[in-house]
Amino acid sequence: MTWEERLRLVEEQASSGQPVKAWCREKGIPYTTFVEWRRKAKRKAAGSENVPMAKWVEVSAEEGGAASRPEAGAIRIERDGWTVTAEIGIDFGFLAETLRAVRLSCC
Repeated sequence: MTWEERLRLVEEQASSGQPVKAWCREKGIPYTTFVEWRRKAKRKAAGSENVPMAKWVEVSAEEGGAASRPEAGAIRIERDGWTVTAEIGIDFGFLAETLRAVRLSCC
C-alpha cells in the first residue's frame, strides 16, 4: 500500500465520526497498524518525521471559552473573542503557531 493510500485512509477515518477501533475493525485494518500510519501522518504534517510529537493536553470548555465540533473532521475552539477552526489536513505546525499567537494575544 502506498503512502498516499494510507494517508487517504487516515483522513477517511477522521471524517467518518467513528471511533478508531470500530472503523479499523470494519475496514479489516489492524488497529496498531492504523495508529502508526496516523502518527506518521501527523509528523509529516508537522514538517518533520524525526521530531517527537507534542504531548496531547486535555481541553475542556470553561466560562469565557468553548470548544465544539462543527462538522465531522473539524474542530472549532472559541476563547476570549478568538475562534480557531481546524479541518482535516491542516498543517499542525501552522495550527501550533496560530494557537501560540492567540495565547499570547489574549492571555
